[in-house]
Amino acid sequence: MPMKSWGLVLLPAICYGVLGIPISIAHEGRLNSEGCHNQSSDRTYHCHQGPLTGQSFANRAQADSNLADTERFIPQNYRREDYLISWTDKDGDCQNLRHEMLIRGSLSEITFTNPKKCTVSTGKWLDPYTGAFINQASDIDVDHVIPLAYAHRHGGYSWSANQKRTFAIDESNLLLVDDGENQFKGAKGPSKYLPRKEFQCEYARTWLLVAGKYKLDLQKQDLDTIREILILCQSPN
Repeated sequence: MPMKSWGLVLLPAICYGVLGIPISIAHEGRLNSEGCHNQSSDRTYHCHQGPLTGQSFANRAQADSNLADTERFIPQNYRREDYLISWTDKDGDCQNLRHEMLIRGSLSEITFTNPKKCTVSTGKWLDPYTGAFINQASDIDVDHVIPLAYAHRHGGYSWSANQKRTFAIDESNLLLVDDGENQFKGAKGPSKYLPRKEFQCEYARTWLLVAGKYKLDLQKQDLDTIREILILCQSPN
């Protein structure tokens, strides 16, 4: 998805200078800096203050970029199956991506549900979000650090089917976590959900790197939270 030059906001040194990733953010407020907003009744873009007063625009992308997350016009509803139908088995060895991650991530010897060794049963995994150890594979979810629904609302809706599925299985955005914690996190951004303090630096870096990789339009509150965490991460204390 091409980055819109007018919507590009460069992060301060802590984010942009260190990681070299430009991120676009959604502006807050009903009226943007030009005094314009979205007209919900006819889905047009109107200006009430500033040099563009009285003008109306059909360009939905510009209007969307200047509205808060809850007010954006998303032309395509989020459907998980558009991104992820099932975990892929690229090498055809009967172990899909989820179980290959479980095998690689276990801190102890694993067991399988059958002699074919397709499905992991037990092992020992550290949930990075809570710090708890988990022994049953059935109690673990593969979490998308940037949730699929969040990605959809912040740019993914315009991706092709192949781009959506590539994002869904990108291991740079995947973690093995407690299933209950994953459900609690849901589709929240960093301003509404953070893991335990010991993992917040890595969590914030992952959000920033994945958002930059896929040119996602992060919500301002989430970007502010990421920035604050990374500032603390660079502190000597």
